[in-house]
Amino acid sequence: MVQLKDIATIQTGVYIKPSPNSETLYLQLSDFDKDGNFIDRIVSYVSIPEKNNKHLLSSKDLLFAAKGNKNICIITPETNKACVASPSFIVIRIKNKEKILPEYVAWYLNSPIIQNLFASHALGSAIKSITKNVLEDLEIPIPSIERQKAYIELDQLQKREQNLYKAIAEKHKQILDYKMIKNI
Repeated sequence: MVQLKDIATIQTGVYIKPSPNSETLYLQLSDFDKDGNFIDRIVSYVSIPEKNNKHLLSSKDLLFAAKGNKNICIITPETNKACVASPSFIVIRIKNKEKILPEYVAWYLNSPIIQNLFASHALGSAIKSITKNVLEDLEIPIPSIERQKAYIELDQLQKREQNLYKAIAEKHKQILDYKMIKNI
């Protein structure tokens, strides 16, 4: 087990006022659905002052939703534009992506056991938040790269299975509704 701060750089998102004639996407929680999928309808763009270049996101950076009831971890979406994260996120940048896959870290942070741990460490009454220190001190097991890939693949298969079950249930409902209407 290693602490997250030993395998990643961790920094908070940045507050920058929106700027209509800018090219940099300003990622906010509202730009993702409940499952962490990027919704490509972003309306917020910002200009990045030189001093804030360190806040530009890189490929495979992790965005941890530090505020709210669901503290999901999202992989930075692939876009053809520069991006920065809002203060709703804590940005996690894995130092050695050949030994530790960002997808594995995201899977681990999104696992039910760790989500329960975050809930027990959340601060605030109206809007819960997870501090940067809680993330930095989190211990994470680092299995072999092959095992990390296997966990990621199993997680993707499980999500696909859940989506198929939902689709089957919807089709079943449509068939039943059709049969009931037809027999009136």
